[in-house]
Amino acid sequence: MKNQNDIMQQIIQRETTLHQPEFRQDVQTVAALLHEAFAEIGRSGKLTHRTEVIDALQKEFDQPVIQAEDFKLDMLSHEVVILRYRSYVYDEHQQKTKHTLRSSVWVNTDQHGWQMRFHQGTPTQAW
Repeated sequence: MKNQNDIMQQIIQRETTLHQPEFRQDVQTVAALLHEAFAEIGRSGKLTHRTEVIDALQKEFDQPVIQAEDFKLDMLSHEVVILRYRSYVYDEHQQKTKHTLRSSVWVNTDQHGWQMRFHQGTPTQAW
């Protein structure tokens, strides 16, 4: 088994891939990263499922890149981890906005490796 730092770097790389507009609209990339049973509670408080998320990402245009920092990884087992972090985007004046506390549950699958099983984004004040 890889050590926790290796796993954390791999999960961060996968998580932040989903922050990049060019990958968010790539159905194959998103489908490989999201578990078949994926669900999300977004900043809006709305619960959405995998197919809804993939469809919605296909319709995104001119969205800012999500910036992420302050990552923490909790290993629940060798096959399940929780990634916690803070995110924001820059507005048209280069000010940080849409501050969010995020958590994602990742599971290690035989077919696709680490896949996101659940995600939650909670709006917060600037830190």
